Amino acid sequence: MTSITVDLQDSSARSTVLKRKVRVLVVEDDPGILGVIREWLCDRHNVDVYAFTSAEEAVADELPTGFDICLLDYRLGGVDGLMLGAMIREIDPRANLVLMSGVLSPRIEHLALEHGFRAVVHKPVSIGHLERVMFPAALA
Repeated sequence: MTSITVDLQDSSARSTVLKRKVRVLVVEDDPGILGVIREWLCDRHNVDVYAFTSAEEAVADELPTGFDICLLDYRLGGVDGLMLGAMIREIDPRANLVLMSGVLSPRIEHLALEHGFRAVVHKPVSIGHLERVMFPAALA
């Protein structure tokens, strides 16, 4: 089981003052991790979060466009994070994609970067690290 570490003593995990409202898509099959990420984003950063536990759920309805950042787990059960990223890119070619997983090989990491993912995050990951990866991408 992978995890997200919340270290409130970590100065890098303090609330970031965002210049504008940020829209974030999070697709993570572990409800516990999804909940922590959603709570962190909503409570500490006041962003609009669209959270789903599968790629199929995320695209079941018409997926809104214009996300500032898309945080996608690699292993989602059906459609994986790389395939979902490609689907999102078809809808929004300028999407900022971040892949997250506890089981990434160098080959998968290379493929993600080659296919336009801005970053790859290995689990377990701290909220501070996620913040450093996500918000520069969202505000670029």
